[in-house]
Amino acid sequence: MTKEREKQLNQLIRDNKFQLKVYQELPLEETYYLYQQALKLQEDETDEQEKKKSETKAELFYSLTIEKVKGLESFFILFFAPTNMPYVVCDEETFDDEVLLYTTEEKMKKASAKYQEAGVKLRAMQVKKEQYLGFFSNMFAFGANALLVNSDDEHIILMIDKICRKPDPSEIKNRAALVSNPELQLTTMYFMQEMHKPADSRDQEKCKELQEELLVDLLKGTLLMPVFKLDEEQLKLSREEQDKLRRIPFLKNKEGDTYLPVFTDIHEFVKYNRENKYDALILEFGGVMKQLHESLKGIAVNPFGNNLMILGDNLRKIMSGKGTK
Repeated sequence: MTKEREKQLNQLIRDNKFQLKVYQELPLEETYYLYQQALKLQEDETDEQEKKKSETKAELFYSLTIEKVKGLESFFILFFAPTNMPYVVCDEETFDDEVLLYTTEEKMKKASAKYQEAGVKLRAMQVKKEQYLGFFSNMFAFGANALLVNSDDEHIILMIDKICRKPDPSEIKNRAALVSNPELQLTTMYFMQEMHKPADSRDQEKCKELQEELLVDLLKGTLLMPVFKLDEEQLKLSREEQDKLRRIPFLKNKEGDTYLPVFTDIHEFVKYNRENKYDALILEFGGVMKQLHESLKGIAVNPFGNNLMILGDNLRKIMSGKGTK
């Protein structure tokens, strides 16, 4: 934005005339600029009435910025390639956990190139208007609370709870859909991003801290475990008889080791259950450990997402209080 244009916008925000139509016609970066200027005026103003006017203008420009993002035909999100999860960054000043959103393919490619040069493996996903609600709602499940829009240019920060209403548990009938572990998801995302950095730039101390934090979140969490669906005749049996017939699917890695799959939320479970072959059992972590037999190598948390694989022996040591590594 040129200095001349900034001067024009500063004059516009100081104008006592309420020009909604003019505001609505401004591009995204200019409505956000006006929001920031209104905040500064509110902070500097000593007169309470003028302070209130600036506050009202700030709320208006923030809402207009959000509406302009939601009004796009599509936008681009940068995903972390090794996990197939959105790439997240922590704001150094506010500590908000931000997902990177770009309003054009050109801006996305420009930002992506800088990350790629630093050794970060990213891929871009185009999100179309009809997919917005699903994407924004899913952010609550993996714990990111903000969008960083056009990070290389306008650097616009929008809070997700201002864009999309958090799902109301009272409106959700499916008990499995109520299971959520945003702290575990978010910590695992940061852990995986750090672990996949080149060895010479990886922060080993940070990895250790994140690993300890995610294990704490895991042990206190409630998870979803897949079981094969029962047929109509089996569903007529008693609950005790049904439980005896339940079979658990397992996962094998390239080395032939077998893992027990578990999921932090329904979004991750659905990735695994694309053919609708499984039901989701809701288990606290102690219940998961009861299914972790000696023949299994360990557990795979969200195998189609972060794919956090933890050895069974390590988990048993943690549960028995003999170690934390």
